This record gives sequence, structure tokens and C-alpha cells, in this order.
Amino acid sequence: MSRRFAQSILLPAAPTVALEAATKGYVDAGDAASQPLDVDLTAIAALSPSDDSVMQRKAGSWAARTIAQLVTDLVAAWTGGLGVIARGRRTTSSTTTTATSAGTAQKVLEASATLKTGRLSRITAPNVGYHRTTAGRVGLQLTYTTNNTTPGVTSTQLNWTQAQTYDAGDPVYGATLSATYTPASNQTLRVLLSVWSVTTGTSGTYADAGWPTEIVIEDLGVDPGNTGTSF
Repeated sequence: MSRRFAQSILLPAAPTVALEAATKGYVDAGDAASQPLDVDLTAIAALSPSDDSVMQRKAGSWAARTIAQLVTDLVAAWTGGLGVIARGRRTTSSTTTTATSAGTAQKVLEASATLKTGRLSRITAPNVGYHRTTAGRVGLQLTYTTNNTTPGVTSTQLNWTQAQTYDAGDPVYGATLSATYTPASNQTLRVLLSVWSVTTGTSGTYADAGWPTEIVIEDLGVDPGNTGTSF
């Protein structure tokens, strides 16, 4: 059973009787094991965290934070790459088109990601399957918007390519588009892949479960700027 003193105990610095000495020893031992009053501990004790919360120092004060809030701060401070942050995937072939210019291309697939200021991203459409009903050239492009509006085939071009088919009979080939991008401000990047026939004919993209059409967006870390040498 614990006991609580009703009044303050006054003990001389040098006890003279056995009872005083024993009491002082008891009080001194408790005092030595106690934690002195501390403003940080007081602030921490006043927190009301929920399950899975973490404690973080924010703007000069201790705060209970969610994992998502902590991750946001860690990402902002992290200079290394975060890896793949978004991926669009299609496992069916696109609608075919006879359009012969990028401005009237057929939309195929869109992907989007939230990007942070000054961080380098890589946007890739890997090994896109394409086909024509006759030999000729096929155009593929990536266009984008940065204000969270829907990108179109005439939006700003990120990358494009023309690919050749050499045989009739609708053979399937593959081509890869890739580009890097560094935003000047926090933004939502939306990227569109589209296809068109460069030369007269019918073209489209091919995809199935084993050969999907994809757009992959990767965070490569803080952009170091141009460190290359041109010749």
C-alpha cells in the first residue's frame, strides 16, 4: 500500500535521530529516481495521439503526426530518388487511325503524378507495340499538361518518335519513348500517349496481358542540373 503525506515533511540537513535519518533516506532515494520537471516532457505528455501516430518536432513544438504527414516531410528532405511514383497500364490494343499528323493522333493511354519543385523525373513508355495494315511509318508521342487539366494530342510535346514497318499483313513492332522533366513548382503532371499514321495507311498500338502498353513515371531525386560537357 502506498502512503501520501498530508503535509510537507521538514527534515534537517543532518538528521540527529534514527527516525529522521531513515525518513530522509527514503525521500532522497525517491528524489534521485524521479525526473525533474521538463517543458519538453510536459508538452509530450499533453499530446493526444491516435493509433499509429508518431511524434515529430514541428515549428518549435512537439506534435503528434500521422505516418502520411511524416512521409511528406521525409520526401521533401530526401535528395535521393523515390523510384516509380506512378504507372498507367493498358492491356488492349488501341483504336486504329488513318490520321497522318500528330495533331489528329489517336489517344491511347494517360498517366499522372504529383511532382515536387526541383526533383528530376523520368517518363517512359517502354516497348510500345505498334502496327500497320501496310508497310510504312507510325508516329508515337507523349504530350503533357502541368495544371491537372486533361492532356490532348496537341498539348505540349514531351517526346515523339517515328517508327517503320517493313512488311504488309499488319506485323507488330515495339518502340520506346523516354524523356526527363524537372518542374519549376509543385504540380500535377498528366501525360498522354497517342499514335498516328505518318504515311497513308491504318495504324494503332497493340497490347495484351503479356505485352501491355505502359507509361511509367519515376522520381530520380533532386535535379543536379547540367553537369555534362558538349562537343
